Amino acid sequence: MFDFFERLRKKTRRERQIFALVSSLSVTLFIFGVWALLTLPKNFESVSQKEEEKSNTISPLANVKTGFQSAMDSILKEFSDLKEKLSPEFEQEFVAPGVEQKDFKNSAENDKIE
Repeated sequence: MFDFFERLRKKTRRERQIFALVSSLSVTLFIFGVWALLTLPKNFESVSQKEEEKSNTISPLANVKTGFQSAMDSILKEFSDLKEKLSPEFEQEFVAPGVEQKDFKNSAENDKIE
C-alpha cells in the first residue's frame, strides 16, 4: 500500500489530480449506489400510495366549500338554539317591581284618554 502512494507521489501533478478526481468520483458513485438501493424502493412505494390517496381526496375548492357550509350550518344552529332559549323570555310581559299588572295597564290606558 505504501509503495502505491510512493509511486503516486513520484508522478506528475496532472496525473495525481486525475487520480484524485477518479477516486473521489468512484467513492461518490459507490455511496450514491448504496443509498439508491436502500431508499428508492421505499420511495416508489410511498409515491404509489400518495397517488392512490390523491385520487380519493377532495379538491381544495370543494374542501373550502364543505368547510364553509359546515361553518354556516353551525352558526345557523347556534342562532336557532339562542332564539328558542330567548323566545319564552320575550313573550312574558315586563312588570316593574312593586306595581301590579292591572295598574300598569290602567296607567297606559289613562295616558291614551288624555
